[in-house]
Amino acid sequence: ICLVTQCSLDRLPRLEELLCCWPGELSVAVFVDCPKGSAGAAASRQSIRETCARAAATRALGSEGGAVPLWTITATYQLADAEVRCEVYDRLYPVNTLRNVALQNARADLVFLLDVDFVPSNGLFSLLLGAGGARKLKDALRGSDRQPPTALVIPAFEAACKPRSGSMLPSDGYALRAAHEAGEVEGFHVGHFPRGHRATDFDRWLAGREATRPSPARGGFVGQAQ
Repeated sequence: ICLVTQCSLDRLPRLEELLCCWPGELSVAVFVDCPKGSAGAAASRQSIRETCARAAATRALGSEGGAVPLWTITATYQLADAEVRCEVYDRLYPVNTLRNVALQNARADLVFLLDVDFVPSNGLFSLLLGAGGARKLKDALRGSDRQPPTALVIPAFEAACKPRSGSMLPSDGYALRAAHEAGEVEGFHVGHFPRGHRATDFDRWLAGREATRPSPARGGFVGQAQ
């Protein structure tokens, strides 16, 4: 399972967190808002290399040991002036292009697409791969002659207010449900842009088995780092 994301240079600290916490393959597209051959682009590439080096060093001290990270980091540059057709539109952050670039460079059979600010729930990667989970998940999603391929909509949550000093993100579905009931977390963007996540059935997920009973650090959700 390849985690697929994209970001701008100011989000490199968040990317570093993802590189440290996801033990599997990652494919990332980073937007460099300057021409490819410029001094600014060279400095940006160096910043990306330093981010990856720090994350690799952190992983080497953890449970991953000396395992070689399966990372594909692709820099995507500002359009050349000759390619600009609409100044207002073509100078915007190219989110769809970045997602497509990251997806194209993923090598795994399955991809987990999310924004760089999100943090996967603890143990999610191991849970998905354990006990033949990857094969079962692939069989369920890849479709057949009678059924088209399937995509899973993973619920995303964010802090509803500024976290208390020393407070931690919920580490499993049960803790997340308790935080939701206490008004500490809410569905991502449901407060000011509910249509953006209308495909997510938050109520159904919060009523599910993993959210209604205590359990080890597992479950399937992502939380937004604040």
